[in-house]
Amino acid sequence: MTWFNRNWQDSLTLLGAIAFGSLLLAVAAFGRPASRSAPDDIPYTQMGEFDYSAPIGGATGVYDGAAGARTGDPVFPRLSDSVSATFTYRIAGGEGVAMVAGGTSRLTAELTNANGWKRTIVLADEAPFRGTPVAVTGIVDLGWVRAQVESLERQTGLQNQNYSLAIVPYVHTEGSLRGQPFAADFSPRLPLKLDEFDLHLPPWGEADPDPLNPVVQAALKHGRSEANTLPLLFIELPVAAARWLALLGMVGSIVAVGAIVAMQGGRWAPLTRPLPEIEARYGDRLVTVRGLARSRGRIVDVASEGDLIHVAESEGCPILRETGPDELAYFVQAGETTYRFQAATQPVRTSGARVA
Repeated sequence: MTWFNRNWQDSLTLLGAIAFGSLLLAVAAFGRPASRSAPDDIPYTQMGEFDYSAPIGGATGVYDGAAGARTGDPVFPRLSDSVSATFTYRIAGGEGVAMVAGGTSRLTAELTNANGWKRTIVLADEAPFRGTPVAVTGIVDLGWVRAQVESLERQTGLQNQNYSLAIVPYVHTEGSLRGQPFAADFSPRLPLKLDEFDLHLPPWGEADPDPLNPVVQAALKHGRSEANTLPLLFIELPVAAARWLALLGMVGSIVAVGAIVAMQGGRWAPLTRPLPEIEARYGDRLVTVRGLARSRGRIVDVASEGDLIHVAESEGCPILRETGPDELAYFVQAGETTYRFQAATQPVRTSGARVA
C-alpha cells in the first residue's frame, strides 16, 4: 500500500511498458501459426541383380564350366543359340522403416546401333508381384538378333556397325513406408556389346557403378507437424507459449493499473469534513510540507480551524498543510511551538507551494 501510494507514477509507467511490450508480442505471436510442417523424408533403396547364362553345344574347353557362359563371360553366337537373362528386384526401407510393397514387372531386350536405330523384343510380359525379392526371366534368341542385324545392313548398305544388346527390366512398385503410401519405378539397363564374334559386357572402372548390381537410393517426401517458434531475444519461444505470455502481460497490467487508480482515487476524494474557511481564505498561500507531523518540538492541538487562523494572524506566520495516506493536518509554527489542527481522515488533492 505505502509503496504504491508513494510510487504510483513510476508504477503506471512500468505497467504501460509491460502492456505495450505484451501488445507487440501478441501481434507477433498471433500473426504466425502455432504449428509448422517440418521435412521428415522416409528413405528407401531399390536394388537389382542381373544374371545371364548361355548353354553351349558340343564344344568343350571354352569356359571354365562345361555348361557354357555365365554372368560376366562373353557369349559366342557360334556356340550358343540363346541367352537366358534374369533380373532380381528388391526394395528395402531405411533403418526402422516398415515397408509393404507390391507391383508389376516385365523384361525386354533392346538392340541398337550407334546411329540410334533400335529394335525391341519382349522377353517377359508384364506380371504382378507381391513382396520382394521378385525375379523375372526371359530368353534372348541370338538367331533373331543376327537376323535383325543382317536385314538392316542388307537394306541400308550399312556395314560393320557397332551394335549393343541391352537387357532392360521395368518394375513399378507401390506400397507403404512407415504407414505412408508411395509409388516408385525402377528400370536399369545391362548393356552388352555385340560384334561379329561375340556378345560381351564392357569393362567398367572402380569409380563406376556396377552394371550387374544397380542400386538407387531415394526418399519419400513427407512432412510432420511440430510446434512453431518465435525468436525472442536469445531464445526460441513456442508460439503457443508466446500467446499466453502476451495475454497474461496485457491482462495483468490492466488489472494492476485499475488497482492503482482505485487506490489513488481514495487519496483524491473530497474531504468528509471540508474546511471552507481555511481553503477559501488562504487558497494558494497554503504551504504544503512533508514530515512536520513527526516533528520532535512541542505540538499543541487546537480545537477548531478558526483557532488556528487566529494563531496564524496574531503571530504573523503562514499556515502549513501536510497530507498523508491517513490524515490531513494544518500547522502554524510559532517559535518553539507548533500549533496543529487535524482536519479529516481523508486527504485532499492540493495545490500551492511545496517544501521538503
